[in-house]
Amino acid sequence: MILNQANLFLIFTINGILIGLLFDIFRILRKSFKTSDIITYTEDLIFWILTGLLLLYSIFTFSNGEVRFYMFLAVFCGCLIYMLLFSKYFININVKIISIIKKIIKTIISIIILPLKILIRLLKKIFFKPINSMTINFKDAKPAAAEPEKEPEKEPEKEPEKAPEKEPEKQPEKTPDSQKTGVAADLMLAGMAIAGAGIIASKKKN
Repeated sequence: MILNQANLFLIFTINGILIGLLFDIFRILRKSFKTSDIITYTEDLIFWILTGLLLLYSIFTFSNGEVRFYMFLAVFCGCLIYMLLFSKYFININVKIISIIKKIIKTIISIIILPLKILIRLLKKIFFKPINSMTINFKDAKPAAAEPEKEPEKEPEKEPEKAPEKEPEKQPEKTPDSQKTGVAADLMLAGMAIAGAGIIASKKKN
C-alpha cells in the first residue's frame, strides 16, 4: 500500500515536471515569434486542454480513476522542481536555437530569391525601358498647335494724373489807413459833382 502510494506520488511528480515543460514551450514560442492576442489566448487554451488530458490519463491509468490529495501535491512539487532547476536553462537554450534556425532560413530564402530579383531587373530593362522611351517620344511628337495659345495679359490702364488744384489767391486785407484815404476820395468826388451841378444851374439862369 505504501509502495503503491510512493509510486503514484513519483508518477504525478513527473506529470508536474511535464506540465512545467509544456508551459515553457509556449513561453519560448512567445519570445521567439511575435504573436497577436488571439493567438496568445489560443495557446493558453491549448495548454490547459493538454494539461487536463495528461492528468486524466495518469489518474485513470495508474490510479484506476481514484483521486487522492497527494496526487495534486505531487503535481505541485514537480512543477516547482522544474521551475527552480531547469526552466531558465531550457528557455535560454531553445530561444538561441530557434534564433539560429531563423537566421539560417532567412539566408537560404535570400539566396533563392536573389536570382529571381536579377531576372526581374533584366526583364524590366528589356521590355519596360523601350515602352517608356516610346511613350516619351510620342508625347514630344505632339504638335505644339494643339496646345491653346495663351492670350497676352493686358496691362491695367493707368488713370490720368489730376493736376494739382490752385489755391485761390488771397486778396490783401485793407488796413485802416487805406480805408481813410478811400473815404476822403469819395467825399472829394461828391463835392466836385455838387459844384459842377451848381455851375450848370447858374449858367441856365443867366
